[in-house]
Order: sequence, then structure tokens, then C-alpha cells
Amino acid sequence: MKKEKGGIGVETLEQRLKIIYPGNFKLDRFTEGDVYIANLKINLLEHKTKMLAVR
Repeated sequence: MKKEKGGIGVETLEQRLKIIYPGNFKLDRFTEGDVYIANLKINLLEHKTKMLAVR
């Protein structure tokens, strides 16, 4: 059985990333045949800089 779109887990992941790393991540998702591929990049240096500036 082939799924047509991502489930609630994908939505939850994106919501959490937006809360924890606002503007500091990129999530690309796509399928190749029967394979689901996700590529997540988080700019930790920028995130750390923003977190230290808040203090």
C-alpha cells in the first residue's frame, strides 16, 4: 500500500523544528520510486548565536 502524503509525524516534526530552530533549518522531502528521502539541515552556529543574544 503506497501512501499519498506524509502523516501526522511529518507535520509534528516540522512544527517542532519551527519552535526550536526558527529560521535556522531546511527540511527537504521527496520520494524516488518507493523510497522516501528526507534531508534536514540545521544551522547550529546561527541558532547558538541567537540563543546567546537573548540572554
